[in-house]
Amino acid sequence: NLPEIIQDLGMEYKIVDNITLMSKNELPYPKDDCVIIYASLNIVRKLNFYFGNYCNEENLKVSTYMAFLQTKLSKYVNGDGIFVTFKQFKENSNYYYNLFNNQSLFVKPNSGMKLFTGYVISHNDLDKELMYLNSTAISDDSLLLLSLSKIIENEARFVIIDGKVIDGSLYSLDGDIPNNIEIINDYLPKVQEFVKGSWYPDPIFTIDVGMVNTELQIIEINSFSGAGLYNMDIEKVIKEVSIFTEKSYEENIV
Repeated sequence: NLPEIIQDLGMEYKIVDNITLMSKNELPYPKDDCVIIYASLNIVRKLNFYFGNYCNEENLKVSTYMAFLQTKLSKYVNGDGIFVTFKQFKENSNYYYNLFNNQSLFVKPNSGMKLFTGYVISHNDLDKELMYLNSTAISDDSLLLLSLSKIIENEARFVIIDGKVIDGSLYSLDGDIPNNIEIINDYLPKVQEFVKGSWYPDPIFTIDVGMVNTELQIIEINSFSGAGLYNMDIEKVIKEVSIFTEKSYEENIV
């Protein structure tokens, strides 16, 4: 339980909800305080002025981090993809299925704000899926990433602080989160290699990886402030994030 762990560490925290932020316009702390934000993306976006809000929307666009991280595109699950607008996909869908020579395409938003969860769209289900996509937060000018669908196994998430891998955990979409330390330990040096370099989307962020055939590849980059931590050592992560944020904040105000 995150609040209990924070309390046991002797740290102060406040729990806020979207209704309070919208109706009362009350902030949990003054804007210039050193505050680490960890919440739903909706709340994270509303509190993006805090120093410890690790959710840089521009840098978390797929097109941005694929361009600036020093990892080669071949190391991404969807590194073979192309970016098109939603309008282009709607009106020229047959062209893109023919381009990839496949009856199924993986489609995800360029935005890292989870406008919808990336998924595979079969050409046979296209009309139904376009109706669904029209109901999401994307618009005709929204960029989408199209790529061939892949089978991904043993997906995991890692927390990165200032270019260093802090901890990781396997994850599962059905709520059953396995805890295989051997896999995480095997992934760790490879993930560290993925994030080497001088550019990061944020000082603290998360990276999702998984096995495609026999190769570990990057699935996507996510924020820290809005990402689930699954079976990570939460106490360790909180300590490391807090130490780094406090030090950075003190250096920033000097």
